[in-house]
Amino acid sequence: MRLKSAVPNRDLSWQQPAAHSGEKETIRFKASASGTKADNRGEWGGQLNVYGSGPKRAIVGGNVVDLIAIEDDLYVFTGLDHLLSTGGVDVIESYDSNPASRHLTETPEAPSVVVLDRNWGGFLIVSSLSVSLVTLHGSLHMIMARHAYLPNPNSVLTIGRADILVGVCGGVAWIHAPWRMNRPPDPARADEIPLVTYWTNQ
Repeated sequence: MRLKSAVPNRDLSWQQPAAHSGEKETIRFKASASGTKADNRGEWGGQLNVYGSGPKRAIVGGNVVDLIAIEDDLYVFTGLDHLLSTGGVDVIESYDSNPASRHLTETPEAPSVVVLDRNWGGFLIVSSLSVSLVTLHGSLHMIMARHAYLPNPNSVLTIGRADILVGVCGGVAWIHAPWRMNRPPDPARADEIPLVTYWTNQ
């Protein structure tokens, strides 16, 4: 898991337990006056706690997959990669002075990869069966939903206004969606279903 911070002089660390240890995975984010501790315990749940001058308090519920800080806001991405579980995006506003959580949107699945993409103006969220774009204000734009399978996605990169490269197990998937940002795709029209091409190292 790659963790990013768009804020200088902030500490963001990922603590992952040894395999099969039964312990939880934890993300810590430390600002100047406060900090957060986010847990991902799989089917046993998780949450994000805020601590500072007062007592520690839970502010976002759910397994935390990633954190991205932008100026005074901390974006929280949650989800459980299990069956038909969905994901979510929350923002903690004024996280270093008076943190308050606001739910932005749900995503089709738990995120596997989250990247802030300035080219497309939002967060690209990739899972094994979907690719979506969530703006900083919380608007959800579906790029692909169950049109193809992306095995173990681990990275994502946009090229221009209509193409996405996703790093997957054994290669790269190229997603071409020329209609994107105009309106949601119409599954009844074959030309509006994203074209997915796979390159492998075999």
